Amino acid sequence: MRRSDLAPFLLAIFVCHVATSAEAGPAPADAILATVMEPALHAFLEDVLARNPEVAVARARAAAAAQVGPQVRGLPDPMIGADLTTRPSEGFGASDLMLRFEQERPSRKRRRLEVAMADAEADGSRAAVESVRLQLLTEARVAWHELAGIDAENELRRQERETLREMSSLARARQSVGEASLADGLRFSAEVTRIESELVEIEARREEVRARLASLADRSTADPMAARQVDLAPRGTLDLGLLCGLATSGRPELAQADAMTEAARLREESARLGRRTEVTYGAWYEAMGVDASGPMDDPDEVGFMVRLRLPVHSARIAAAIEQAVQLRLVAGGERRAATLRVEREVREAAARLRRAERERQLVEQVLLVQAEEALKSTLAQYSAGGVEATAVLDAARVMFEAEGLMLRARTDTAVAVALLEAALASPLPEPAPASSEGGGQ
Repeated sequence: MRRSDLAPFLLAIFVCHVATSAEAGPAPADAILATVMEPALHAFLEDVLARNPEVAVARARAAAAAQVGPQVRGLPDPMIGADLTTRPSEGFGASDLMLRFEQERPSRKRRRLEVAMADAEADGSRAAVESVRLQLLTEARVAWHELAGIDAENELRRQERETLREMSSLARARQSVGEASLADGLRFSAEVTRIESELVEIEARREEVRARLASLADRSTADPMAARQVDLAPRGTLDLGLLCGLATSGRPELAQADAMTEAARLREESARLGRRTEVTYGAWYEAMGVDASGPMDDPDEVGFMVRLRLPVHSARIAAAIEQAVQLRLVAGGERRAATLRVEREVREAAARLRRAERERQLVEQVLLVQAEEALKSTLAQYSAGGVEATAVLDAARVMFEAEGLMLRARTDTAVAVALLEAALASPLPEPAPASSEGGGQ
């Protein structure tokens, strides 16, 4: 083997190895789905993968691509013909009958290349199916966690409204005995009105997310969707090198790009065979007829024929080769761009997860504790007449804002985990024991 042929040969072995490895384990979407422990979310994700029409379209496209290989494996269809020639000068009924058979036989190397190219494109189409399934699974997970966060925020705002109503009742009681002014009750009522407006906006956001979820699962928006917020444990330190390695070995987009790169290389090699002579062979049999006086004396004849396709149009062949070369360069560029995109997605998702966990830790361990203590102290002082109603409102607002930040941090963590697992095309690896100290749900 020439050195110039060594790199493509090794690339073909690598592609075959990747395809075999991918077939050995579960598909990325199925592997991630198996780790989803929330029953309602798990059932919904199964519906998305089973009912979304994009999956059916991708599978049909892959099934169509798989039928190209059987079409190019065999020889072209043979041709048969019959020629009947009459000879009136030799008598009535004198005729010749010639039967012909022709079979075009492309070179074996060209046929092998076409078969390998069809198989590579079929592998790429199968990888595209997994890419679509992984994308839909991720969209559904993100929307589900957003819905759970919206429902939790809705419940928090309702609790805040009830708390402010109780404070408003306390202000009216104090006003009746002359310990508070009318303005105090009005301030609490204004805060209740503000929360009512926020609840309307929350309901609008909820319907938008429900519409997205219904579309993903090909359901009606009237179907019940009870999303419960997931409280994930901190992941600790993330090894970006390990994560990028998992992504580059498992992402179906990269497997598809590898298959398309191999198909482009084979297409270029096949185009270069255009300079070779193609052969068509055949045979013929001529049966002599009879005239009016009886059988003719001429014997039957059998012959063989060979036709050669001469590659004399060099401009056309050169253009086909140049086209194949450019397509190979396009495939290689797309493969590199896909690799960079995957690595960027991993780094962005990992950074988002770290940020969400840090914000949650700050809110849970510092801000929420301080807000609770401040609210208790302010309520005690207000009951004793030591502070105005505005101080109570400010303390209550800070308290509920801290709880809202906690809910959003939980939602951001769940969304970041879903995006990071999509970028890896696999579940997140378990954190190291040293990095999980102090963590918990």
